[in-house]
Amino acid sequence: MFALLISITTTLLGTAEPTMLVSDGQKMVFLGDSVARLGWESPGGYIRLILDAFAGEGIMVKPIPLGNNQCDSIRMRTKLHEEVLSQHPDWVVLSCGINEISNESSSMGFERFKQNVSAIVKEVTLNKSRLLILTSTPIGEGDNRYNRRLVKYNDFLRDLAKKQNLLLADLAQDFEEYLAPLKRSANSQFLTFDGVHMNPDGNILMAKGCLRALGFSDSQIAKAEQGWLTMAYTAKFDFRIDLQSELVISLAQYMELKKIAKERGMDLIGFSTALWIQALGGVLASYERGKPLDGERINRETKQRVVAKLATLVKDI
Repeated sequence: MFALLISITTTLLGTAEPTMLVSDGQKMVFLGDSVARLGWESPGGYIRLILDAFAGEGIMVKPIPLGNNQCDSIRMRTKLHEEVLSQHPDWVVLSCGINEISNESSSMGFERFKQNVSAIVKEVTLNKSRLLILTSTPIGEGDNRYNRRLVKYNDFLRDLAKKQNLLLADLAQDFEEYLAPLKRSANSQFLTFDGVHMNPDGNILMAKGCLRALGFSDSQIAKAEQGWLTMAYTAKFDFRIDLQSELVISLAQYMELKKIAKERGMDLIGFSTALWIQALGGVLASYERGKPLDGERINRETKQRVVAKLATLVKDI
């Protein structure tokens, strides 16, 4: 009987929607390392996507981006009052762990990390700011000694959030679920462009995880994701051989290129390389035999041919 009543109640009332936790005009600090820095500085970075999603719901968040290369929990704790609490934020999004792992053999270690993060949480809470803790994303997308070390750091963050009733975006779990069915290697770049920093897919995954923790429903996240696709200059197509060059595109164009590459049995890296080699062959074939080669001209013309080819494959490139 009790089970039947629950079933009837659920049917009549429906499943309760998550409650939006952020209000219009609130200040939100994004405190972290180089992942957070690029999350703000890149046009399609996860912080930019988060802000766009809030704007789509009529909520204009005032961002305070504090991502810093090589920033670890020592620096975050040292600079907390000067850089964070002095600005009286309503929210602090805390991302910490990657630089601790890479420097674990130095003065930084797991016990120091726990002390620093616990102190940061205490100070932020006393400041009446709300906290969102992010578990750390991987260091390399395959199995390695860094990611094995990272497990205990993320377990600590989960336990801390649970014990103190703090919001948690378990990005480490999201990444693992995404990567688990894929054939990974030490050089995989499914979610990152270098094993650590996010490519467009990684930024989307991070943004969705944060939004979910902040009260977005699945339908609101889906709506935001559709909006992201049409935002200009939110993704890049790297010319993998000419590493100094890249083509700025939209997320929709990026997704279409991924689809084309997959249909040809390649990832985007292999697809880009194949396009470059094909275009280079055409440029070299156009040179008169015996004529001195001009490296800059060859590079420029090869890039032009790649872009021209892309324009035949994807609209508006």
